[in-house]
Amino acid sequence: MGTHIESLTSTPVASEAPYYVRGLALGVMAFLIGIHLWTWVFMLPTFLGGRADFRQLYTAGYMVRTGHARELYNYDSQLRFQNEIVSRADIPLPFIRPAYQALLFAPFSWLRYRTAYLVFLAANLVLLGISFRLLRPFMDSLAEIYRWLPAAMFLGYLPVAAALMQGQDSILLLTLLLAAAV
Repeated sequence: MGTHIESLTSTPVASEAPYYVRGLALGVMAFLIGIHLWTWVFMLPTFLGGRADFRQLYTAGYMVRTGHARELYNYDSQLRFQNEIVSRADIPLPFIRPAYQALLFAPFSWLRYRTAYLVFLAANLVLLGISFRLLRPFMDSLAEIYRWLPAAMFLGYLPVAAALMQGQDSILLLTLLLAAAV
């Protein structure tokens, strides 16, 4: 009876992950990161050319900065401004966020679109790094499989890669939510 109680109260010893878990982690992460890198190589010129979600955020910031905030939700105005300051398109990407959020993007509108996209990408990468640091203490089990697996999962996660590529503001939301939760 004494040994049974001791085995229940003792801390379990971490066991080595089975070979198939290690292999799957290695293969899936390599595949996902490879797909993202491949997409970056072929799609970056398209994104830099104004065919990314950042188009609407950048234009909203420009409209607010230049005194056209009243037209922020006007479809025709959005199309006109996007065509003038970003690139020509048949339809606009409508700005559907609260108006105050356009203020976050007003400073980016001082830069040319391509430069603003790259600066916003860098800002998103910094925020992603902060998010990773906030979550890292909760990923010890993954790090037991491979030390680099938590970082690879962050980089291989499709929504994160899409948000980075498209210039979306969801990584800012991720960082704020993680900071509040942690």
